[in-house]
Amino acid sequence: MRFEVLGPLRVRCESGPVAVSGSLRQGVLALLLAQSGRPVPADTLVDALWGDDAGDGGSKLQLHVHKLRRLLDTPDRLSHDAGAYRLRVGAGELDAESFASMVAEAETAGPDRAADLLGDALALWRGDAYQGLDLPALAAEIQRLTELRLVAQERLAAAELARGRGSAAIAQLTDLVSAHPLRERAHALLMTALWAGGRQADALAVYRDVRQALVDELGLEPGTELRDLERRILAGEDAPDAGPAPAAPIPAQLPPAAGVFVGRDAELAELSRIEGGSGGAARIAVVTGTAGVGKTALALRWAHRAAAGFPDGQLYVDLRGYGPDQPVRTDDVLARLLRGLGVDGAAIAADVAERAAQFRTLAGGRRLLVFLDNASSAEQVRPVLPGSGSCFVVVTSRDALGGLSVREDAHRIDLDRLTSTESALLMDSLLGERPGDAVTRIVERCAGLPLALRIAAERVRERHDGDIGDLADELADEQVRLDLLEVGDDPQASVRSVFSWSYQGLDAEVARAFRLSGLHPGNDFDAYAVSAVTGENDLRSTRRRLHALVRARLVDDIGGGRYRLHDLLRVYAAELTQAEDGAAAGTAAFARLAGFYVQAAARAMAAVFPGDAAAPVTPAEPVVLPDLDDYDAAMRWLDTERLVLLSVGDHAPTRGLPGHTTDLSGVLWRYLDLGGYYEEARSLHGRALDAARTAADRHGEGWALGGLGLTAMRMRAPEAGDLLRSALAVHEARGEGRGQAMVLNYLAAVDFFDGRKDAGISHLRRAIALYDELGDEALVARPLNNLGGFYRMVRRYDDAIECLERALGVAERCGDRPSVPHILLELGALSRMTGRFDAALDYAQRGLRATREHGVARLEGIALSDLGLAHGRLGDRERAFDFHRQARQVAERDRLPELWAEILIAAGRTHRLLGEDDASVGAFEEALARFDHPSAFTTGAALQELGEVYAARGDHARALDHWGRAVVVFDRMHRPEGAELRCRIAELGGIPPGDNALEEQTSR
Repeated sequence: MRFEVLGPLRVRCESGPVAVSGSLRQGVLALLLAQSGRPVPADTLVDALWGDDAGDGGSKLQLHVHKLRRLLDTPDRLSHDAGAYRLRVGAGELDAESFASMVAEAETAGPDRAADLLGDALALWRGDAYQGLDLPALAAEIQRLTELRLVAQERLAAAELARGRGSAAIAQLTDLVSAHPLRERAHALLMTALWAGGRQADALAVYRDVRQALVDELGLEPGTELRDLERRILAGEDAPDAGPAPAAPIPAQLPPAAGVFVGRDAELAELSRIEGGSGGAARIAVVTGTAGVGKTALALRWAHRAAAGFPDGQLYVDLRGYGPDQPVRTDDVLARLLRGLGVDGAAIAADVAERAAQFRTLAGGRRLLVFLDNASSAEQVRPVLPGSGSCFVVVTSRDALGGLSVREDAHRIDLDRLTSTESALLMDSLLGERPGDAVTRIVERCAGLPLALRIAAERVRERHDGDIGDLADELADEQVRLDLLEVGDDPQASVRSVFSWSYQGLDAEVARAFRLSGLHPGNDFDAYAVSAVTGENDLRSTRRRLHALVRARLVDDIGGGRYRLHDLLRVYAAELTQAEDGAAAGTAAFARLAGFYVQAAARAMAAVFPGDAAAPVTPAEPVVLPDLDDYDAAMRWLDTERLVLLSVGDHAPTRGLPGHTTDLSGVLWRYLDLGGYYEEARSLHGRALDAARTAADRHGEGWALGGLGLTAMRMRAPEAGDLLRSALAVHEARGEGRGQAMVLNYLAAVDFFDGRKDAGISHLRRAIALYDELGDEALVARPLNNLGGFYRMVRRYDDAIECLERALGVAERCGDRPSVPHILLELGALSRMTGRFDAALDYAQRGLRATREHGVARLEGIALSDLGLAHGRLGDRERAFDFHRQARQVAERDRLPELWAEILIAAGRTHRLLGEDDASVGAFEEALARFDHPSAFTTGAALQELGEVYAARGDHARALDHWGRAVVVFDRMHRPEGAELRCRIAELGGIPPGDNALEEQTSR
């Protein structure tokens, strides 16, 4: 096949043109052709074609790819592997590649051959590159081809002039300068052609025109080449011979690029965008990133692709800013650059400043690419920068080189690690098809660093049996991971070595901050945590050290005042701590860090849940704490640090600090319960219980048992009652009134739902009395709310109202913000049950505001459902189902199946109220499909509602079946609805389930 992009996109096969219809399908093909046979991640294609409006972009992309395959001569030309698409393009099949190949061949050919090659190359163009395709992702490739076209036109004119065809050259160049009035090289060639043809006046007129254009448009004087031509013509010198004068070799110093390269499309496009800019000084791009992230590989990839756009050459110097060798001195760098431009050694100035001026003079007006690799600082780069806007400079460094951005307007490209998809694609490209699980595990251990991935691939190749599962297992061990990620004695192929070159340049206190940060057990951290782990109570000093680490690319600044060490750097930092600080210092540092999190969590809990947290018992060291006295700030901090707090609780016992785990359990129990973090709570409280019992810490044991019991109750685990009763016994033995009241509040719920209603109510009254005795008015709202809910369920409505109204008053007066939405929604449910629908609507509206204001996200869906029910009762169908729809979105967001079922039941009730029986049946059945638990009220309610629909339809058999199943659920929970349904079943002539039926259902 033949693919043509030098104009409108066209595809041809032997039988004739192939029509590629649709802009999106053309876009897919163009994006694949722009990569010339290289794999393109599907995510990159989706983003390029649909951007923020992608929706189900993957499916849409698959459809277009499927249709494209049908147009190709062989469908396997367009393949998919490891999340990426690849279009195989053979030699000579893509006109852009043919064009670039002929232009490159013309560089070393004589004038006649060069003119023929360049004429044929330019004849391939039928318009603009990728004409008609408006895709930002193609911009870099379009710019590259457009620039190469201009270079080819200039070279063609030079070749015509060199072989004595001045008239042809003048005609071509006149058109070219007219289209590109600021292109100095074309004007210089036209002046030379006119001068050689005896038309000095016309040549000087060209100079005047281009100078005026440059001054007007850019505020610049012409470059050296143009000014020299004007001077020579005015001096009356002889015109140059028709043949070209001997010229110094054009430097082409770029090292080879990596054979396998994946991703980085955005960064490559950004380099092209920067290179395409204009200005009086040299344009500068700084590619910065952590060690091993592939800065040089990226820059070389771009440089080789863009080399044709720099007809005067490409210069390269490794500045050795990081590595085992000494950095290259400025005078040596300048000498290398001058020799690259053809200056004889004897002619190179001795003084550094003179060398810099000499280099700027020679580079002026030339289209040069200057690649300065591995720079350590702005001071190392600044003296060797060219001064001309015709040059483009690419610098790579682990340092941000902020000084170049400030003074030289350098554009920085921060290179991040590869994504997991890109990492897997790189491994597949290096190794071919391998077992997916093993590759995935290796990719995870290599932290997205191309260097680590390449070393891991080499390790695999070294293993003759080809089994990479063993390597994946070995890399899981942090003690040997860095040992495995090195090859032989080559320091450039060792992750530890390349890290060390960054570390060795750090100030002593900055280095210590880096080492001890490796002890942090979370994914990210802030300056307060680093202050704690280092024992540095001056937060400003800590922030300065973190900024230094960010500049050195040893720590990532992820925004919001938070920082991150990727896995390999964390292992390296911890390794340094062991080697340089010793085990005792590491233990002390972690103790400071754990103590900080206990103290900060206690302060946050005091703002969010006043009086709920157990007081920490571990002695606290002085640390700098964030300002957490405000509810919103405290809740944000808890949400941000939740995973870190849990991780500290996991690690503390293994580091000889069991008290910190029991402290965190007692401090965080209420927060974890409110957020529905039940699995995390069970893990933390379980570890705390083990730690407390090992240390004979009865205080910690009581709070850990209480937390476990509460979590078991939420998860409907049968051991909830035993755990809570054990916790109560411990608190009673120690005389801890607050602990007793907390446990009684939740033990009441267990007893109530087990049928011991009087015991449950008694527990709540006792909890209220204990809080009153302790003077903890802020805490009394919760047992009051629960007591009101119990009274509602047993139909004691007056008692329920009294409890709930008192609870609401206490919560609002004492600032117990998390309890307010619970109480409001309970009042709303009570209002619906008593027929006060206007009041129910008001409570639901207030409840929704409270859930959103106070961060009780899991109640938002219930509040929205209640609003839907209330509007349905008031006859406003449109608003009712709008709220039901919003409630379902919350359930989908939070992925809580029981909440989802409860919301569906509410929607079904509104459908039934409005006479939409079919829709109500669908909602109730979906609720059962999403959550069907033998001891859940939600399950019983869905079954009861289905029975109501079928009874209203006269389908008594199905009604009795659903009611009978609901009775079994309600009886198991000792709910009054069970007795009520038994009466309904009897009224329809059915036989209510008895003890045998209940036992049979239970055995299932």
